[in-house]
Amino acid sequence: MLFDKEVLDKRIDGKPFNFKKLHGDETEYGKHIFANKVIKENKSIINFDNFKPIFEKFKKVILDHSANIK
Repeated sequence: MLFDKEVLDKRIDGKPFNFKKLHGDETEYGKHIFANKVIKENKSIINFDNFKPIFEKFKKVILDHSANIK
């Protein structure tokens, strides 16, 4: 996982996060709430280091593409 277990285990109104949550299921919260209530509100204290390899790959693709279109 890219996020630490502590971030993924964050409960909102006593409900756990489920990235596969179905609409209408009120026992859990989904990705929209996760993005806004967990990530956005705690962005200054969340460790995003696990995302660095992905961003480096994007950077390489962009640089490679830029070099080939000149």
